[in-house]
Amino acid sequence: MRQSAVMCGFLLLLLCLCASLGLGETRVLLASCHEFVSLPALGYEVSGNLQLLASAFSAAGISGNALGVEDGTLYSLQSLEEVTRRFFSGVSEDDLSIIYLCTHGIRNGKTGEYRLILSDGTLEESVPSAAVVTLFSSLPGETLLILDACHSGCALRDVPADCPSFSLLASASETETAWYYRGDGVESGSLSYFASTLCTGLGLYGLPEADSDADHRVCLNELYQYLLHALPSSTVQLSSVQPEALYLPVSSESSYRRPLTDFSYGAQLVSRTSPVLSFSFTARRQTDILYRLIEYTDSGWNWAGACTLAESAEDAGLSGRISRALSLDTDTFSGEYVILQVFSVEADSVQLCSERLFGFCDSDQTEIPGFDLAGTVSEAGRGLTLRIASPRPAVLTLYSRNAGSRETPLLSSFLLRPSVDGTNSVFLPFPGKQSLPAGITLRVEVRTGSRSSSHLLPLSKKLPEVITEFNEI
Repeated sequence: MRQSAVMCGFLLLLLCLCASLGLGETRVLLASCHEFVSLPALGYEVSGNLQLLASAFSAAGISGNALGVEDGTLYSLQSLEEVTRRFFSGVSEDDLSIIYLCTHGIRNGKTGEYRLILSDGTLEESVPSAAVVTLFSSLPGETLLILDACHSGCALRDVPADCPSFSLLASASETETAWYYRGDGVESGSLSYFASTLCTGLGLYGLPEADSDADHRVCLNELYQYLLHALPSSTVQLSSVQPEALYLPVSSESSYRRPLTDFSYGAQLVSRTSPVLSFSFTARRQTDILYRLIEYTDSGWNWAGACTLAESAEDAGLSGRISRALSLDTDTFSGEYVILQVFSVEADSVQLCSERLFGFCDSDQTEIPGFDLAGTVSEAGRGLTLRIASPRPAVLTLYSRNAGSRETPLLSSFLLRPSVDGTNSVFLPFPGKQSLPAGITLRVEVRTGSRSSSHLLPLSKKLPEVITEFNEI
């Protein structure tokens, strides 16, 4: 009798946990296009992305019929609809559906129209992003669409306001390119920097790095914040009503660890007169180490002119905790931004282990640069999207403050990205609200070099389309 009571109590507890966590079946569909009829010179063998993501989700317990892969087979909206209908048949309101779609994205600069190219190398169709968003936002239950494509942030405009169970994570802003590198650690193809960082955040190489509160879970907002900092070559974009409540499948323990782990970086803003990039990491086994520096110029990231440095012969094969300070030649690096990448080299394999963005500032700067701020709030209350223009690199930390002056951190130490149009878009979630609550104020800390300032931005339930200035404290 006692045993039965204990068992009933355990089952009741399990049911309560399932209800509180919204547990159901999770299905993951991974799809990519890599042979294009209209763009043969731009094709990438991106099977590596699918291999990497399949490994990450398999390590998180997603396998069998719950994990689908479409590698270069989609050539039209109809083919995408057929695959979606077949794979997600039987999905219920308690389930989570995740779709990763990697392909070319084309933005019309005059009309603003954004299209995704679906092609199998023989047949091809240019599909409006709105049609893709409509297809996946109509699925029952929670749905997360992950777009890995150039200018994929354009698709956020297509998200319906009346669909709170649909979220969209994009690898780049409207004006940015999604970048790739040769995937020497996979059997074939190239890897996008976004896919590589995404898998790291979800725990492919050990404990999930996106788990900021160390509760062994990763919600969509944690993943988004992680990608903002860990992916320097493009700015991820997010549309989600409750990103703090949508939990992703993660690996609690991985059988594979990168040779170089546990990276820690110094100040992201460095002096232009004597620029030094400081960082440390752990070498878990002996490996050769390469550092690569990529500068941002007026035309974008100068990958072709990247500078590569190797550890000295006497330091080759080090293990344990390693600290480094790279001094840059000011004559060589004259721009305002540089990416530092750290690679391990073992036999014939070169593996990217970490990367970070740094900005240059004038140490004798006496004034904080002015900012233009624009914000919009959808009727569905998807949070607040800030568009920030800065004449030079700056680090932002943002808090929301209620009427009682209690503050909640929204974004920590975010270094503004270089962009073609001079603006940066940052999504700030307001959990569980259909519109912004009355009495909410944003406090924005701005740091440029040794100078910092704090600004207050009062928000009403309906934020004005354009806000042109901060109210300085």
